[in-house]
Amino acid sequence: MIEISQENLLKYYNIALNVVCNVIGRDVVKKQMRKVIRVGISPRAVRRHGVCKTLNGKCIIEVSKHLFDAGEKELITTLIHEILHTFKDTKGHDYKWKWYANKISDITEYKITRTRNIAGIESNFNYKVTCDSCGHSTMYIRMSDRKINNLKNKKYHCTFCKNHSFKIESINH
Repeated sequence: MIEISQENLLKYYNIALNVVCNVIGRDVVKKQMRKVIRVGISPRAVRRHGVCKTLNGKCIIEVSKHLFDAGEKELITTLIHEILHTFKDTKGHDYKWKWYANKISDITEYKITRTRNIAGIESNFNYKVTCDSCGHSTMYIRMSDRKINNLKNKKYHCTFCKNHSFKIESINH
């Protein structure tokens, strides 16, 4: 477990940036990487481990505070993933982003993927909503009465099969 602090985050961000520079090349990184104006910790994010937001051509990287519990390798892996999103020649998880991710994964101990399940983080969820038709499940930390009522009254549909019927489970820890 790593102490949750901005200083530790910046330390691991610099490690991640050095990994990217060493594998991709400092000249390429300097040419492709947008300016990162802030690297921060998101206290509420659980479903996503990190995010890279672009604002006026500059980037803000945030990681979930729960990554600090997962260990330094997971934190660095997530930071590398987000750093790749700052590149001007990538958009989302397109071909070029995957090319960079694969290059880093092939050469280093960090396996950069589009999505990642980290043991321990998933245990924070309190609800599981499952489509009655296709079985697709989504986990939630909290659900408002309004959302529960909308699900029960078939006001939402499954993004995969368009079905309107769901099973809502409360997960007891």
